[in-house]
Amino acid sequence: MECRELGLTKSIGVSNFSCKKLETILSTLPAVNQVEMNPMWQQQKLRKFREEGILITAYSPLGAKETLCGTNRIMECDLLKEIAQENRKLENSTLKDIP
Repeated sequence: MECRELGLTKSIGVSNFSCKKLETILSTLPAVNQVEMNPMWQQQKLRKFREEGILITAYSPLGAKETLCGTNRIMECDLLKEIAQENRKLENSTLKDIP
């Protein structure tokens, strides 16, 4: 907050803040919260903070297979494979086209 008041920064962003954490810092009002978001983990509760003016930047749109608790569920999803086949694309490029 002080950095903004001093003109040292235009906006402040956070990463992996839960709803509870965001509620405790609403007076600071970060511009963006970067979180893992993909078709299997859509972050519905966090997305409601857009009403407060906090945007979400998503990472791991294909899931987090390489992490300790990650899986390949997204890339193995039958619906995704079906959409990819209908559009003659690979599964990973199909996800890029979803708004």
